[in-house]
Amino acid sequence: VKPQHRATAEAAFQDTGVQITTSGRPYLGAAIGTDDYRRRHMATKVHKWCEELQCLARFALCDPQSALAAFTPGLRHRWTYFMRTMPLELLDFSSLEDVISQEFIPCVTGVAPPSAQTRLLLSLPARLGGLGIISPSAIAPLQRATSQAVSSQLKNATLQQTLGFAVDSQLIRDAKLEGRAAVHAGWSTTSASIEGS
Repeated sequence: VKPQHRATAEAAFQDTGVQITTSGRPYLGAAIGTDDYRRRHMATKVHKWCEELQCLARFALCDPQSALAAFTPGLRHRWTYFMRTMPLELLDFSSLEDVISQEFIPCVTGVAPPSAQTRLLLSLPARLGGLGIISPSAIAPLQRATSQAVSSQLKNATLQQTLGFAVDSQLIRDAKLEGRAAVHAGWSTTSASIEGS
């Protein structure tokens, strides 16, 4: 609860076992609360993901194709969910990007850490010549924008306390299509910049 409402909340939930906090709590995989709490929660998540990715990198030394298959459709989607639910100013994926570039990619490819240009290429999907090894910092803004567009109806209805709310499915489909189009445009821009250099 907000600090100014703590005493009221403690009185209301006295003897119920409900824990009252003014800093924050994990909620559905993300975090709600103060910016400081959410940053600490984010740092804990990123640290865990770095450890998981380092384990996957060690596995890649024996079987790089399986490690890449585990990364591409699996591990990275935990990150995209988090990107969708946390404010961008609180997201810091720099340590995760370091593990991807300095450990995971060398183990998958069998060569030294990639240059910036090669890293861009590897972030592209296979159909565009890459390996689909995303750059978390690069895709976070698109993930957040798409999530906000898709959930805008529900958010507005909640803030306005609208009763009998009906979802416009077409608006949600359109928002998802716009999000995909933005991702594809980013891939095209990246591909063109690589070809041009």
